[in-house]
Amino acid sequence: MKVACLGMGWWSDVLADAIQRSGRLSIAACYSRSAQKRQKFAQKYRCRAAGSYEEILHDPEIEAIINTTPNGVHRETTLAAAAAGKHVFL
Repeated sequence: MKVACLGMGWWSDVLADAIQRSGRLSIAACYSRSAQKRQKFAQKYRCRAAGSYEEILHDPEIEAIINTTPNGVHRETTLAAAAAGKHVFL
């Protein structure tokens, strides 16, 4: 399953490492409002740095969102992902 990581904090690294070891998921893209964090994460995990969250939501290859945004943003980002037909992991 191809996933996109949303939010580039310490928890996103923990989950991305687990995803890579799983053999079942692959990180296709990532997004953070911080371009620097987004590029660093993309380089580390060899995925595409999306220019916007909407770009990820409209990508038919991405089946799920790994949502590691701050808790106060979970509702908004999760509802948008669900409306786009994506699975969400919080």
